[in-house]
Amino acid sequence: MSVYGYMRVSTARQAEKYSPEVQRRQITARCLQDRLRPYKYLEDLGTSGVKPFWERPSVQGMAFKEGDVIVTPKLDRLGRDMLDLLTIVKDFRESGVRLITCDWGEITDDSIQSEMFLTMGGLFASMERRKIRERTMEGKHHQAQSGIFIGGNVPWGCYVQANEDGIKHVYEHPKRQEMIDRIQLLHNEGVPYRKVSEQIGKEFTNVDDTPMRVSHTQVQRIVRGEKSSYRLRRVR
Repeated sequence: MSVYGYMRVSTARQAEKYSPEVQRRQITARCLQDRLRPYKYLEDLGTSGVKPFWERPSVQGMAFKEGDVIVTPKLDRLGRDMLDLLTIVKDFRESGVRLITCDWGEITDDSIQSEMFLTMGGLFASMERRKIRERTMEGKHHQAQSGIFIGGNVPWGCYVQANEDGIKHVYEHPKRQEMIDRIQLLHNEGVPYRKVSEQIGKEFTNVDDTPMRVSHTQVQRIVRGEKSSYRLRRVR
């Protein structure tokens, strides 16, 4: 029988609050309580809880044997999805591997108490995952609305430039904004997309006096406002 302590930290910010050292102490305390001696500590640092358990670096290729014990601080260290957690526990049970969490105790036996703890722990993990996702999306949305570049495609009527702090911002391209206004005006007058494209090439030029060409497909996207906006939307 081998006893493994499993720890996971997804981000540097989480490491400050719930560092591997803190998790290791919790595992050690639980092992002393259950009279177990850790054989090896498995650490996944910088690994999201969304990543499937068996694909994580520390356990990839591991062959746990019947009678082995895995001790982890919390159930959400293994995963943040209820279905994934149920699958992991099922795999351990079928292999005869015991899973013990520092907060809930043993999860892999067939007792009603273990089933209750598994369900509660899985629900808490799923709720926390949703909260993390919502906070992340809200943060990205606010950054995008504030003009901070968060990656992806840059709107056609804009450009990206870093400020003194190295933070990339999206700015409206003056010349292209004029082109957008002109494209909208020509479209409103009933000019076909191809004719709009040709007219823009005649009216707008680059620094070297070459035409600033816009394909009729691009004209169509601008008119329809497809994908990301061609103008910045800022927080009001």
